[in-house]
Parts: sequence; C-alpha cells; structure tokens
Amino acid sequence: MTIAGQIQHEEVRVVPLDNREEVVFMIRDIGDHKRAETALAESEAQNRAILQAIPDIIFRVNREGVCLSYFNPIPSSDILGGKNPTSQNMADYLPPELYQRNIRKLAIALETKQAQIYEQEVTIAGCIQQEEVRVVPIEDKEEVLFIVRDISDRKQAEEELKQRSTELETTLKELQRTQMQLIQAEKMSSLGQLVAGIAHEINNPVSFIHGNIQPAHDYASTLIELIHLYQAHYPSPPPIIADFIENIDLDYLANDFPKLLESMKVGTTRITDIVKSLRTFSRLDETGLKAIDLHENIDSTLAVLQNRLNGLGGNPEILLTKNYDDLPFVEAYGGLLNQVFMNLLVNAIDAIEQQQNSLESALDRISIGIITITTSRISPRQVAISIQDNGCGMDTQVQEKIFNPFFTTKPIGQGTGMGLAISYQIMTENHQGNISVNSTPGKGTEFIIMLPVKQSSSCPI
Repeated sequence: MTIAGQIQHEEVRVVPLDNREEVVFMIRDIGDHKRAETALAESEAQNRAILQAIPDIIFRVNREGVCLSYFNPIPSSDILGGKNPTSQNMADYLPPELYQRNIRKLAIALETKQAQIYEQEVTIAGCIQQEEVRVVPIEDKEEVLFIVRDISDRKQAEEELKQRSTELETTLKELQRTQMQLIQAEKMSSLGQLVAGIAHEINNPVSFIHGNIQPAHDYASTLIELIHLYQAHYPSPPPIIADFIENIDLDYLANDFPKLLESMKVGTTRITDIVKSLRTFSRLDETGLKAIDLHENIDSTLAVLQNRLNGLGGNPEILLTKNYDDLPFVEAYGGLLNQVFMNLLVNAIDAIEQQQNSLESALDRISIGIITITTSRISPRQVAISIQDNGCGMDTQVQEKIFNPFFTTKPIGQGTGMGLAISYQIMTENHQGNISVNSTPGKGTEFIIMLPVKQSSSCPI
C-alpha cells in the first residue's frame, strides 16, 4: 500500500464477529520486518558468495569430534567418498592416526582459546593430498571450526622451487670449482713455462761448461807433464824461473788443478741433473696418457721445491727420506700427477713449518722436520705412493672436510682450499685411483695415493 507517497508493507487479518454479519480488519505495519528479512537475505547471499569464493572446506565440530555442520564448495562426491559428514564423528571417516591428531588439536584449541594451524597428508579417491588445517575455537561455545585447504599445488611448487634452488646451488658450486680449477691449471701452466724457460737458459751455458771440462783437464795434464819433462832435463833453471816456481808453489798447483777440474765436473753434473728434473716437471702441457716413471716425476717436483726443503725465510731445513720400491712404468697424465705431488708436498712443508712456529722453546724449534716418500707395488695392477710428514697434523673433523672445495685451515690469503680438492679429482676422475689421508694432531699426516698401472680407455682427461 502507498501512503503519502511511500510504499508500506502491511499484514492484514480479517476476523469475523460471532453472531454478526460483520468482520474486523486488523492491519499491522510490517515494513521493518520486511526490511529485516530483505537485509538478512542479502546478507546470506553475500556470505554465500564469499564462502563460494573460498576454496576451503569448513567443518563445525564439537568437543567430542562430531561434525555439526559443514560448508563444502567442492562437490560432495569428491570428498569422503560422497558421504555427508554432518552428525558423524571424525573417527568415522578419518584414519586412526589422523583422527588422533585432529582431536588433539581440537582439545588444545578449546583449552587455549587460540587457533591451531598445521599440515597433514590425506588420501582422497586414491590420490595423496596435502592439506593445511586451521582449528579455530568458536567464542563461548565448546565448538571449533576446522578450516581445511588443499595445498597440494603449493607444496608441489615449493618442492619444485626447492629442487630448482638446489640445482642452481649445485651449478654455482660447480662453476666456482671449475673457475678455481682453471686458475690453478693456469698457475701450474705458467709455472711450467717459467721452469721450462729457466731450465733452457741454464742448460745451454752449463752444457758448454760441462762439455769443456774434460778437454781442459786433458790440456792441463799435458802441460803439467811438459813441465815435469823440463824439470827432468833442466833441473837447474835460471833464478827468475826458480823464484816464480817457488812463488806459485808449482808442485801444489800441479797436484790440485786436476782435483779442481774434477770438482767442477761434479758440480756441472749436479746442475745438469737438476735441469733435467726441471724439464721433466715443466711438461705440464702434455696431453694424453703416457707410460711414465713415477720416481722421475716425484724427483722433478722435489727439485722445484728444493729451496723450501732447504729452509726458506729462516725456517729449519726439512729432512727428506725416499723409500722407493721397484715400480713399473705407470700409464698416467704426467703433468696432472706433478700437480698432485706439488700440492701434497707443499701441504707437508706448510704443516711442518706451522708445527715449528707453534713450538714455544728454542730447543723445541730446532727439532727436525721430516718428509718421508714411500712407493710400493701393491699388486701387479696397482701401485701406492705415501707422502708422510711430522707436522702439526689434523683432527677428525678437519680430515672429513680436507678434500672439499674451498675448505682450508690456512690463514686468509695463504690458501684457496682447492689444492687438495683438485688433487682428489685428478686421482679419482682422471686416473681411476684414490687418495686418502691419515693424521694425528701434533704428530703428522700421511697422504696415500693408490694408482692403477694401466688406465681404461674411458679414462677422462
């Protein structure tokens, strides 16, 4: 009805009067009631739209675990095998372990009046599903809301992201290791070229001197013999010659000069051997497997490190002991093996020097550092090289990490942490061998190389 231009909702009741031909019209304004109903319907529609937009399943559950009501935007056939959970206990449709966990979280939520959030895994229609569960207590009631969200896609994305992150981290470490290997290889190549150049420059003049010592010795012997003939046939020389013979002590000169030439010959022979060792060590750019003499390669590396063994920068001299077995020629990459020997021997020298510097008394500091190199034939197919020192040693924790890339116990600037890692890779990947370590803190360290005599055709370089 429209009254004064406004629409009014009315409730009309027509009541007949007893024994009379009359009725009573009872009219009540119900506008407020209609507006409330409209507002409630709009609110319910809005709430329903919101709930439809939420991808969660919501259960209202009492303390005993009985589902009082639920809202499920997913078709009921897709959950609980199509069963309606209303009025059912959670124990009726959940596995025992999952039920116990949910009922425990329900109790905690009611006791603490705080929401409980956790994740669980369920099997629905034969498929495993990851869920996030929120147990929210309802104020002033012994009831909670179980809000369940399917997070399987999120978990899968997280797992893929984690896997991708791991792959990237592995790739980064591999790139860092490769970069350090390239740097180390470049250093060894530069060192080899430097050593080769020095060996070449020394070899030419030394070869010239060494080659002329024998003729000089022959000439001197001939001249001395001539002097002896003159003395035999002219025993009384003029005074001026007699005085000169006395001044130069001719007998001593004639006796000592051949010894002097022989000493020079020994010295040039030693230099020639050193140059040969340097040239052997400098063959770092050779590629391909070759049959090599391990002892020759070890000795060539020792020649490069001789100054440190003799005591560099005030450090005491290091005693070197070699126990060489009768080894066959070994098929290997000579340059790479030299790199391994160099890394292990440098570590041994550093350990001995560190041990010496850590000793308190001067008497202790004069104790002799010793490096022992032992080679042996383990079997017809395998040889072993042991490099042992009496340096500072390592504890078990350090030994477990010693071959890890970038791990070092040396001060910053004195080590890259790649020497032993590269050595391990050279022995295991390039030579199908092995390298291990035994060490005792304060006593010393031993590195043991196991190397096959023959390499398979698939051995990489």
